[in-house]
Amino acid sequence: MCLLVWNCTFDNDNLCNWTNVNGGEDKLNWNLMHSTTPTDDTGPSNDHTTGNIDGAYIFMESSAPIVQGDNAMLQSPEINTTGSRGICLNFWYSMNGNSIGSLKVYIEETGTRRLIWSLSGHQRTECRNASVPEHSNQNVHIILEATVGDGYLGDIALDDIAMTRGPCILEPSNARPISPNIVG
Repeated sequence: MCLLVWNCTFDNDNLCNWTNVNGGEDKLNWNLMHSTTPTDDTGPSNDHTTGNIDGAYIFMESSAPIVQGDNAMLQSPEINTTGSRGICLNFWYSMNGNSIGSLKVYIEETGTRRLIWSLSGHQRTECRNASVPEHSNQNVHIILEATVGDGYLGDIALDDIAMTRGPCILEPSNARPISPNIVG
């Protein structure tokens, strides 16, 4: 049995105590959105929770003047991950477009950031589910990073982010579990 630690649907038009990282590590922000993204042939048509324009999700815009390599980072509130069963980050993502960059998940603990999940390129038109297992002996922050690919057809969207206590299986199977790749 997995116990829910917290979840965020973005349907109250806020980031649920997540914050856009500012201060030079990223160039863009995650934006709240209802309905389709501004660019045709990218992003979801609605949010995952409600399936209509009443719901909201977050996305990273990739149209000009934004350029390849620009990124958006979102940081979670502090999370207690201690315990023998670990935690599972679960979210729905849309990586629909011919010039999708990458989506990465980092764990930040005591000033060290580890890349634990990474996916790049077009991943089908419909939203897909991701599960990212993690175990740590201290409180952590999760950082979600989207990076712009080589064109404007590269919006990346996220919805229904949840954290549960207990193990899970890495999804999708083509995501790269990166461990113990330490960043800065």
